[in-house]
Amino acid sequence: YYIAVAHWESDSFNPVGTGAYSLHVEFNASDHGDNPADATIMECNSTAAGTIEYGGNQDWFKVHLAGTGTLTAFPTGTTHTVGTLYNSAGTTVITTDNNSQDGTNFRIQQNLPSGDYYIVVSHNDPVNGTGSYTLNVQCDLTYTISASALWGGSISPKGDILVHQGGSQT
Repeated sequence: YYIAVAHWESDSFNPVGTGAYSLHVEFNASDHGDNPADATIMECNSTAAGTIEYGGNQDWFKVHLAGTGTLTAFPTGTTHTVGTLYNSAGTTVITTDNNSQDGTNFRIQQNLPSGDYYIVVSHNDPVNGTGSYTLNVQCDLTYTISASALWGGSISPKGDILVHQGGSQT
């Protein structure tokens, strides 16, 4: 990035103005998005390091559940965090928590249908709170598999079969 500084001249073809000046630039870079459109995508059963850089900062994460099941999200670290779970549009709060993990951190555990969800991490002190954390996202999902034999033969059992993530069905 470049910043150009020039003296204002009423006659820009004959500049004669000079003088001292002060330039002050601030930039608050956030490590994760601060809205649904810029959310960091997380996979089930993964972690992400994060930092609340300034008071009021929110870190948004997007998780896709490929099946129905339980989503569990919690941070580790010493920063007193608040967690909020939003629907797929990022507009409706499903639940929020600030101390169910260990008294100073959130723990969200929610049974949900398949789809996209947003987890927002913020500091318990929304004005001055800062600090680092590691977000843990765990998913325990069940998939529906439909079985049929359309062109002869047979399948047993017929219909929908629920298979737990990591499990098998014979």
